[in-house]
Amino acid sequence: KSNGSKRTIKHKIGKIFIASSLVLLVIALARPQLPEKAAPVLQKGIDIAMVLDASGSMKSVDFEPSRFEVAKKTIESFVAERPLDRTSLIVFAGTAYTRILLTLDHNVFRESLQQVTTKSVNEDGTAIGMAISVGLNRLKSRETQSKIMILVTDGNNNAGEINPATASDLAKELGIKI
Repeated sequence: KSNGSKRTIKHKIGKIFIASSLVLLVIALARPQLPEKAAPVLQKGIDIAMVLDASGSMKSVDFEPSRFEVAKKTIESFVAERPLDRTSLIVFAGTAYTRILLTLDHNVFRESLQQVTTKSVNEDGTAIGMAISVGLNRLKSRETQSKIMILVTDGNNNAGEINPATASDLAKELGIKI
C-alpha cells in the first residue's frame, strides 16, 4: 500500500491541525458576537404637547433668520433629546389646531414641524387660550404619569374665545404642567 504518501500518526495530526486552523480562521473572520442580554426598559416617557405660535409677529427678524425659525429649531432639538417621550404639535395664531397627534415617531414630528409656516393658520392674532385648550384635549385622556405642555410664543393673548388664565386653571385641575 505504498503510494508515496506517509500514513503516520504525525502526518494525520498535521492534517487535522491544518483543517481545524482553517475552520477557526473562517469563524474568526465572521466575527461572531454574543447577543447582549435583553434588559427591560425601566424608563417610561412622558407626554409633551409642543404649542407653537405661528402668528405674524413671529416673522420678526430680531433673531436670525426669524423668531419663527429659531422657535422651530429649538423645538426640533428639544424633541430630538427626548426619545422615550410621546410628542404632539399644536400650531396656533388666531385659532389653534393639532398638527401632529401624540407620537413616538420623531421623524414624522420633525418633518411636519419643518413644513409649518406662519401661514399655516388662516386667522391672524395670538389665541393663547385656544392653543392651551387644544393641547389639553391632546393630553387629558392619556394614562401617563407626567403630562406637560410647552408653549412657544412671543406675544400676549389678543384673539380666541378662551382666556389663557381659564385654560391654565383647567390644566392645573387636570394635572398638566405648562
